[in-house]
Amino acid sequence: MKWVKQYKWRRKYVIKNDQLWFITGANRGLGAAIAKEALDRGYKVVATARKLEGMEKVLGNSPNLLTVKLDITNDGQVQHKHRKSN
Repeated sequence: MKWVKQYKWRRKYVIKNDQLWFITGANRGLGAAIAKEALDRGYKVVATARKLEGMEKVLGNSPNLLTVKLDITNDGQVQHKHRKSN
């Protein structure tokens, strides 16, 4: 019962929320599931993956979604994207 109440509260909170989620590996598996749930709850999502092919099919099209090709194991690529975003 406690979890249900908390879930209902979180649902109301999320609808009003303007936070941003940065999700890696969002083109499949757990990353895709987390990204979909965050989008469904009204969050803005930056979804990253090594390969962007098929990400729109997996996550759909949303004004709250930004997809970025990024391999987080490649330090040079991470630094480049960070500099580009500032």
